Amino acid sequence: MRPSTTGRAPAAQKGKVRADASAGGPACAASALASVWLCTLMVAAPADAVPVIPAGQEARVGRLLGEGEVLAGCTLERAEIAAEAIFGHWRCPGGAASLRARNGKDPSAADRVACGHGGGLELAAVPSTGAAAPETEVKALCAALSARLQADPDRLRWQDVAQVAPPADAPPKVEAPAEATAVGAGAGGGNRPGAGGDFEGLPKAVAEAYYATDGLMRESRGVEILDRLGPMAREHRHPLLLGRLVVAAAAIAGSHDGDVQVERLLVAAKAHPDDDIAQFVAGVAVHYRGHVRGGTREAKSADYALALTLLEPLRDRLKQSPRLWIYLAVSYHRTGRAKEAEDAIARAVEGDSGTDADVFYCRAEVYHQREPARAVKDIDRYIEMMRQNKARGAWSAPEKERKVLAMRDKMARVAAGAEAAPAADDHGLFDPIRVAIRDHGGGFGMDAAFLLAFGFAIALGAVAVGRR
Repeated sequence: MRPSTTGRAPAAQKGKVRADASAGGPACAASALASVWLCTLMVAAPADAVPVIPAGQEARVGRLLGEGEVLAGCTLERAEIAAEAIFGHWRCPGGAASLRARNGKDPSAADRVACGHGGGLELAAVPSTGAAAPETEVKALCAALSARLQADPDRLRWQDVAQVAPPADAPPKVEAPAEATAVGAGAGGGNRPGAGGDFEGLPKAVAEAYYATDGLMRESRGVEILDRLGPMAREHRHPLLLGRLVVAAAAIAGSHDGDVQVERLLVAAKAHPDDDIAQFVAGVAVHYRGHVRGGTREAKSADYALALTLLEPLRDRLKQSPRLWIYLAVSYHRTGRAKEAEDAIARAVEGDSGTDADVFYCRAEVYHQREPARAVKDIDRYIEMMRQNKARGAWSAPEKERKVLAMRDKMARVAAGAEAAPAADDHGLFDPIRVAIRDHGGGFGMDAAFLLAFGFAIALGAVAVGRR
């Protein structure tokens, strides 16, 4: 695996310690085996926060997870530490298996059904990369690891997050130069830096920074987008900046180590409850974790419910953002809260400037079971808006375009009475259960690329630019 440029844990190498400054965390240390990767992220938080795993315990984690041994026929391939959680990935006779271990004192440790415990840790199965092992093998692995943890005196040390200083190499806040000219100062025309349009009234440096992330968006380098635009979004809560953060969160959730990366965003959100941007990004990321990684309908629903706990408090503070209302609407819909979904998607449509086609894609999802003819019209509107946006230089994934056409045909058959409408609890058309995302050596896997192309956020990346 090559060293990652997106804030993912780089490959461990014997005798070496590698820094990962882009993740804002301390160094990733080598384990006893070159096939195991361990990295700890430290984030400052209130004193009542759940303790984190301090650095320097990588070898201990390897021993606890059975590095170099065989547990229930499975061998440990790699592991990551994400502040409050440990992720282990095993190769079993029937395929891949992944378990997450959290501090048993953490109330969120039981957010998904635990499969075991020991050594103060609660274990839960999480989606794995590659072809998944049978459930019987995963359960046997969990039982074997539980027994090992219960019998092993070599427990982890924990540290109060409030005692941990922010990393010295944390990226500095990006400030627009004071002498920068404002975008849209009567220039009119397009909205490239220095012109009017969607960036009217914002500093020129903000528009330049936004367009500078176009390439990062196409390469799904989500962590770098967050590093560059997050500080600006905190100062200028512009819909386009928030939209690009959505792209970043979706890319992170769909990356090969998306579970670890989303956990980091959740830790940051918990550490800084007054940071609206941290809450927004974490809420969108966990929504996409459910969408692209949820292996069961229950796992998906759990992530959508968690997303709502992060996004609902923002309804007043980010009420001008159509993207907030989109994710509220879809999460409400997928957790069975139909009336709230309808109200939220109406707010998204009302707040859109006329370039975000995804508000109609998502409205089609909200109504496709009860009003298929209305959903067909919304999909048609989405297709036409995308055609217009692409003519202005926007981009959308061909995979999604093909999928949307197939979805439209199915809804048209339902509207015509040629096919039965999906049941109220059947979300398979817009939110199917998917195969696990493969690990492609630190890059953005083909499965992940397809899933995010199908998901509506990636289309926003250039659609929201709305070049005129």
